[in-house]
Amino acid sequence: MATGALVCYHQPGERTIAWPSPEAPVSHQPDPFRTVPEPKGQPLAPTAAPAADRPSHIGRYRVEKLLGQGGFGLVYLAHDDQLRRLVAIKVPHARLVAQTTDAEAYLTEARTVANLDHPNIVPVHDVGSTEDCPCYIVSKYIAGTDLATRLKQARLPLHEAVELVATVAEALPHCCQHDSLA
Repeated sequence: MATGALVCYHQPGERTIAWPSPEAPVSHQPDPFRTVPEPKGQPLAPTAAPAADRPSHIGRYRVEKLLGQGGFGLVYLAHDDQLRRLVAIKVPHARLVAQTTDAEAYLTEARTVANLDHPNIVPVHDVGSTEDCPCYIVSKYIAGTDLATRLKQARLPLHEAVELVATVAEALPHCCQHDSLA
């Protein structure tokens, strides 16, 4: 059972998708796409966190800024100094990976996605854990905005909505061939 799809909206004709793996126990997976409201009811916007509020490094990656946050965790923009490229690092909230089995389920999800090679799926580059961070997933950084933010700006024209559905549909058979969806 797939739990949902994360669709990164860029410009017409440029979309990439990724989704959680069914291998991670559903009971340990809150909706990763739910935004956490501020006290006044406004969704949190991706903003640069003050340097004191974010780690300087996660593993070998130098954290540059907070890209976004939600019910599942935080996503940072970071720099891989070894490969000289920007990456996105997804870090779940500590309460969601408090037990070793929870962290392992999260890393299993990352390994599943890492084995998918399709132009419409965000590639996973690395996984890891540190003393301060029980687990994290390093993915390709794709500049742009997410679909929820794009839809708040304006309704998608019909041709763009159809193109978006087609983009997702193109990746689904690839996932099914690799047993990534149940």
